[in-house]
Amino acid sequence: MLEKRPCGDAGKILVTFRISHGIWADKVALVGDFDGQTQKVLSLLQSVADPNWHTTLELDVGRRYRYRYVLDGCGWFTDNHADDCITDPTGQEYCVVDTSLGCVWLDVVSTPSAVLA
Repeated sequence: MLEKRPCGDAGKILVTFRISHGIWADKVALVGDFDGQTQKVLSLLQSVADPNWHTTLELDVGRRYRYRYVLDGCGWFTDNHADDCITDPTGQEYCVVDTSLGCVWLDVVSTPSAVLA
């Protein structure tokens, strides 16, 4: 799930990448082109206050960023709540977070699945 909220820095947006604590994994990483040049690998964390896997990034507004999750360093996981999905020329599917869509708070529990499809 993606959560977007305003950032104190003009031209930036805070995006929280979150997946369920029910995912069977010891480690979860976020891989994406967040700096526009190279793929970054970032660890997602869990806490007592929020047992879901999560990390928050400050991203430029008006851009589209490709990303995927990696479970335990070997299994790719696609985010069903991404803003979009694309397939590259090699057939690899990537999730997309679109920061031009503004700030949207999604409540997956109360949102009908037909709306998310």
